Amino acid sequence: MAQEIEQAPAQEEPQGPSKVARVRQRVLLIILGLAVVALIWEFAVARPQSEKAWAKVDELQTKNYSSGGEVTNTSETVKEIIGKTASALIEAENEVTEIYRWRRGLPWSAYEIHVVYNKTEDGQLLLKCAHLNSDPKDVLQTPDPNIPAEIYSQSSSPKNQNTPIESGNTEVETEANEEVDNLNQPEDK
Repeated sequence: MAQEIEQAPAQEEPQGPSKVARVRQRVLLIILGLAVVALIWEFAVARPQSEKAWAKVDELQTKNYSSGGEVTNTSETVKEIIGKTASALIEAENEVTEIYRWRRGLPWSAYEIHVVYNKTEDGQLLLKCAHLNSDPKDVLQTPDPNIPAEIYSQSSSPKNQNTPIESGNTEVETEANEEVDNLNQPEDK
């Protein structure tokens, strides 16, 4: 009698990665591809274009500052040298700020050049200053002894220059404001 020995069926070994692992792999490859494209955009397009534009705008600023207060560069000149129109425009009393943006690899981030102009009586916009990747109102504008005083006094009032931010008038802020006021007032002799 031949006894039939039942053999347990051998467990089948997987032939490859599971379906879930293949989906996960595809998703990660797509994310990696997007990251590579973003890096290429950042370092081959956005940064070089913004740096090139900033170099040209900085050259115009230097030209303005060395001209002894006679500003000849207009908004049209800036648009021409940058090669694009402004992404945003902010108008104030006697100033206009144009913001030029270059989207970076991350869509919510951008390289920015803020160009500030003085408005003349005839409506012409003359270049006052420019800032790279910072808002001009966030930059404390202290007079530079190498820059003619006329450039600082063309559009901003003395109250706005070198005045501490008043946010709650704490005792320290009040003392600081009084010290600044005392420094700004001429001495009586």
